[in-house]
Amino acid sequence: MRVFWLSLSLVLATMSWGCRGGQTASAPRPKSVSSAPRHKSVSSAPSAPSSETGQASAVAWMTDYGAALKKAKEEGKPVMMDMFSQTCHFCKLLDEQVWSRSDVGELSKQFVAVKVDAGLRPDLRAKFRVSGVPTTIFMTADEKELGRVLGLTSYQHMMDAMNGALKKFEQSGTQKK
Repeated sequence: MRVFWLSLSLVLATMSWGCRGGQTASAPRPKSVSSAPRHKSVSSAPSAPSSETGQASAVAWMTDYGAALKKAKEEGKPVMMDMFSQTCHFCKLLDEQVWSRSDVGELSKQFVAVKVDAGLRPDLRAKFRVSGVPTTIFMTADEKELGRVLGLTSYQHMMDAMNGALKKFEQSGTQKK
């Protein structure tokens, strides 16, 4: 019985960072990029269903964080990291309502997109101060943050954040010439 309670307390402790539906955070965070110009809708076919939700994703996600950084450096692109949890309802809604859209998928081609399970990567959760999921972080290949989106958000807010991150990336001068 003692093992059961110990296991339960361990599970609850690891879940304490939790699933967040809103865009608010308890700890101070860098501002989400949202002042970018609006992006016009572009049609493209969605990719294969996402393994997390079964929902078709228009974004070509990588799952290996290290490989994504390497690819971003080689291609001179910024990184878009989606931190999620298999059990997070709002993460599944983000997959269904945002990542499945063809216009979001088209814009995501300008990034190296990587999906990271926050429960399996506590090192990245701590490094980027992620206290809840979903959290989308935009960064350079050398892990300098360009912006982030906290919680479930509209596709238009995500498009604005993506455009803002691309603008910051171009201004940083780290893209491939």
